[in-house]
Parts: sequence; structure tokens; C-alpha cells
Amino acid sequence: MKRTTNTLVLVIILFNILQVVAQTPINKGFELLEKGNFKAAEIFFKDFLKENPNNKTAKLCYGRAVGLNGNVDQATIIFDELLLDEPQNLEFLLNKAEAFLWANDAKNGLDAYATIIENFKNHNNKEQIGIAYLGLGNSYSKLQQYKLAINAYLKALELAPKILGTYISLSYTYVANNQKHLALGIIEDGLSITPENNELNKLKKKLLGELKISIDYKMSTMYDSGKTRSYLLFSQLNIPLNTKLKLHANYQFKESNNTRLNLSSNSTQLQIGLSYLLTNKITITSQFGYNSVAAFSNDYSDWLGDFSTTYKPNERHTLTLGIQKTYHDFNAELMNLEIDMKHLYVAYHHLSKHRYGIFTQLYRTWQSDDNSRNLLFSSLYYLWNKKLGLKSGTNYQFLQFSEQRPLDYFSPEKFHLTEIFSGFETRFGNNHFLADGLVAVGYQYIENTEKQGSFRAQGAFGYESNNKIFQIKCYGLFSNLAASNAAGFSFNEIGIKGYLKF
Repeated sequence: MKRTTNTLVLVIILFNILQVVAQTPINKGFELLEKGNFKAAEIFFKDFLKENPNNKTAKLCYGRAVGLNGNVDQATIIFDELLLDEPQNLEFLLNKAEAFLWANDAKNGLDAYATIIENFKNHNNKEQIGIAYLGLGNSYSKLQQYKLAINAYLKALELAPKILGTYISLSYTYVANNQKHLALGIIEDGLSITPENNELNKLKKKLLGELKISIDYKMSTMYDSGKTRSYLLFSQLNIPLNTKLKLHANYQFKESNNTRLNLSSNSTQLQIGLSYLLTNKITITSQFGYNSVAAFSNDYSDWLGDFSTTYKPNERHTLTLGIQKTYHDFNAELMNLEIDMKHLYVAYHHLSKHRYGIFTQLYRTWQSDDNSRNLLFSSLYYLWNKKLGLKSGTNYQFLQFSEQRPLDYFSPEKFHLTEIFSGFETRFGNNHFLADGLVAVGYQYIENTEKQGSFRAQGAFGYESNNKIFQIKCYGLFSNLAASNAAGFSFNEIGIKGYLKF
């Protein structure tokens, strides 16, 4: 998704305003607010108050229109003026609390709603207290305290089961908390009240779309400075059995030809696996399969596998631990050597609320030729624009082999890389078209030789259908990083990739 996990669906008009006030002239303003036409509503209520300066309902609605139109500070002043006359007016207090959320000040919003609930817990208007619990839940959700948010939403539903905003907020929070099966149930409850609600139907369609069978595909060709041209065909069938369990099977064929030495090798891999959501924070993924190689002087076959556990306590942190068995297959010569690699790896990613991110990956590898490898990669970046996926930062990589076998593969005693990079990922044209790109420059240090310049670039452009059942992207990349492949060569790659759902 790029769904808005922190979407706060706030109450547009407090229901009891419409119940208390029924003057025909003011109804137009209510309709503008209800339809989300906040600019027009602000103009309407401003003019209305010129003729009716003592109408507190109109002033309250004017404050809402001003705040929802982007001027939260002015809205807060209006609510404070109303509270000077009636400091215990629950409607005024609820709107003042909601203004904190408009300003993305969830901490003060949380305190305001908690105070309202404590002071008015015995209030006879359950609907208004339900709205307070909805605001409390929105505050917790904004702070990514999803369990507390869910508890607040459930209390809001208990007190005021007809407020649609609670169903919307709760369903989004269930999704953010990786409880999609519960989200689908709440969506259905909300649609039983308002079947045509666009927000709930949109989220329902998205979640059901994730339960569709899909095929991921990739076709590419690569050419390196060692005069090897390779062709790759990859496809994976994904079968979601429910919101927690997914079955997948993949097939890969790769052929490599060295035009300088007139050597050719190919490999065929077939694997099947499962992905299971053990808890709402822990996912277990495994796959096992078969690798068959027909090399220019050596044919062989063996098993492959990967088992990993991913812990995601919230949206900002992801930790993955895994073990994996693969084979060297970058080019024809490496396929011929029949070297398997057993990896123990860990990866961690964190994106702070201030948009600073860090990604670190560590591999320990044991090879069947009695060699071993240590690999560390770390990236520190800043996310300039979330919508454009625009980020820049610096990367560091360290590579070390216990034995040096340069005639067979790139295996330095020590390798260091430092680089700066900038990249983006965006959608446009009503989200039908997608594009991404990255450029990185720096220096690489191989053994004790002088530093060498490093450069890599990649980009992609694609199309996604309106119902998200089909996507295709054309991509290309170039890299002269010695550690980016087992041969130590610079290379370029072009291809297409995407998915198909049915």
C-alpha cells in the first residue's frame, strides 16, 4: 500500500449541531462542511456571522471551516473565544481537541481528549463521549500506539455505534497493526451503515486485491566488462490462502555466455515456499527448492533454501534474521565451479518521525570451497519528500574473504566503499504511471591499492492498470562497483518486470 497508515478520519460535523440548529439559512453552510468544501464554508460562515455575530453555532462551524481549510491557529483562537464564555461546553472542547490533530500535534490532542473523557465520563450524551474516544484513538494512531488506539475505537463503537468515522479509523489502524482480517470485518460493519462510503469501499477493494492470486515476472539481459552476456527469466506465483498465510512458487532460468572464451553455462531453479504472519508483528518466510546447472564442463544439481523471520514492532522499524543457501551463478565460469554459499544474515531498517533513515545489512557466508566471507552494508539517508520518495544520503560497504582466489572470483582480503546517493520513487497520471531512479558516486578501496572512483545508476518507468491487476516496468542499471557481483566486473542490465493479478 502505499496507503496512509496514519489517516485520521475526523468527524466533519458533530451530529448534535444538526439536531439543535435547524435554521434554513445556515443549512447551506452545514452542507458545505459536510461535503468537504471548506473554503466555501469559511466564506459562508464569515458572511453569516456579520449578520448574526452572537450565533455560537455559526461561530463554531466557522472555526471548523477555518481549521479544516488549513489555518489551524486561527481556528484555535475561535474555539478559545467560545470557551471563554462556556469553558465546560463539551462541543467546544471536542473541537479544540480536534484542532490539535489538524495541526499534527497528536501529543496535545491525546492529553485534551483524555481530559475530556475523565471530566465527562458520566455525561448522559454517549454520542459525544464516543466522539471523544474516536479522537483519543486518532491521537494514539497518529503516535503509532496502535493497540491503545484500537481499544479507544472499540470503546467509541460501544458508546456510539453509528459514527462512521470510527469504523474508518479503526479499519485503517487494524491494517497498520497488521491485523487485516479484523480490518475486513470492521469495514463490513461500517458498510452496513453507509454502503456507498468511498473510504471504506476503497480500503476493502485494496485488501481484497491483496488476496488475489498474482504472478510476478522479470526478464532481463546483462553484459559485463569480462565479455559475458547473461539472460534471465524469472516468474513467481503467489497464492494468498488467507490474510495470514501465503503460498508461493518461483521459477528461474539463467544463461551466461562468455564471448571472449566461447564458454556457456545455464542454471534452472525451482522453489516453493510459505509466508506466515505468526503475530501482527512477526512474519516467518521459508522457501526450498532445486538448482540444476549445465555448465561447459560440469553438470550438477542440489537443493536451495531460505528461511527468515521479520519483526516489525511498528511502521518505523523492521528487523529481519535469516539463513540461506545459494550458488555462485553470476557468469558461465562461476556456474562451472559448483560453489554453494550458506549465508547467515541480519537486516535492520528504521525511518524516524523526522524522516532520517538507516538501513544496515550484515552477511556471514561459508562456501563449499572452504572460503568464507563477511559483508557489511549500511546506508544513512534523509527522506526529503514522501510523496516523491525523494531521498539522499551516504552508503558504506565492507567486504572481506578469508582466502583470496582472484582467478576464480572477486575475493579481496578487504574492500571498502563510500558513496553518496540520491534517489526518487513516484507516481503520476492518476497513479497509472510510475518512475524511480537512483544515482550514486563515491570511492572504492580494493586491498591496499589506491582508491578508485565508483559510479552506479538505475532507473525504471512503468504503467499500472486502474484496478491494479497489471503492472509493467522497464528498467536499466549500470555499476562499476567491484563488489556488486562475484566477478568484480562493471556491468549494465536492462529488462522488464511487473505483476499480473487474477
